[in-house]
Amino acid sequence: SIDPRRQAARNAPAASAADDDDEDDDDKRKADAKDAKPDGGKPRQTPQQTEQQRRRAEKLVRRLGIKMPDRACAVFTETAATTQPAFEPGRRFRACAPAGALHPLNHVQPTWMLQGPPGTLAMRVPVGRGDVTGVTPLLELENHDLLDGDNALIAAAVLQATPGRAVWIVEDESREPLPGWLWHEARTPFLLALAAVALSLWRLMTRFGPREAAPPQARRSMGEQVRGTGQFIAGTDARALHAATRKAFEEAARPRVEAWAERDDADRVAALAQSLAPGTLDAAALLAALHVGGGATKPQILAATAVLEQARRAILRASAARHTS
Repeated sequence: SIDPRRQAARNAPAASAADDDDEDDDDKRKADAKDAKPDGGKPRQTPQQTEQQRRRAEKLVRRLGIKMPDRACAVFTETAATTQPAFEPGRRFRACAPAGALHPLNHVQPTWMLQGPPGTLAMRVPVGRGDVTGVTPLLELENHDLLDGDNALIAAAVLQATPGRAVWIVEDESREPLPGWLWHEARTPFLLALAAVALSLWRLMTRFGPREAAPPQARRSMGEQVRGTGQFIAGTDARALHAATRKAFEEAARPRVEAWAERDDADRVAALAQSLAPGTLDAAALLAALHVGGGATKPQILAATAVLEQARRAILRASAARHTS
């Protein structure tokens, strides 16, 4: 026969454990009911609650003896371009993490690269007096993931962990707001930018009066255009203006003088003066205006040009009077 008191004492631990489990379940239900949304939506979970659920699921899997599928692992090796191996040269790493595509910027030659059939897992490039190591975004370095394959060795190689070396792991950072940073570090450009924005806004605001009327675009007469062109040519190349005026004079005088081509300038001027009314032309001044030497100054050239132009106009007036009479 079994002593009832011994049987009760033997069952007490199991009963207390069951009571503890019931109390834990009650606490879980109360916490879930507290976090549940009043509109019946999904309960909001904090990161701590998510981590607790993951641990509970792992414990349940271990109790039930369920074997979880292994992660996809691959063998990665240091490339031939590696000049600073993490451990001994030629070491092979079995990584249980997804690989990706990493490429150095500005064609910088990496000093260490871990590559395999799935892709590149990590890469280290020199920057200034140090270096920067880049890894794929899916490389997991948490506590449980470090136990898979050679993930722990890969983490040590990425962090360049050596005895006595400090490793800083930063998850969040706190920095000064952007407006405050601009005010302390770039106050002058910041104020100039604010002034430019204020000026732009002021120009877009409603004006206090009408806009200034645009001046009328008056058209220039033909005479003004010709005189302006002549003044421009006289200011830049007086001899070109003299040559053009002489050509116009000869075109007007040629019909009034017979055998113009066989005569020299002196005979042409004399014959031209005889064909016009007495006192219309000054033969000596006209002959001097036709022959402007190479050493003549700009005012002398312009004076000779004026004489030729006056003679041309006198010829045109005489021709017009002869046709009308």
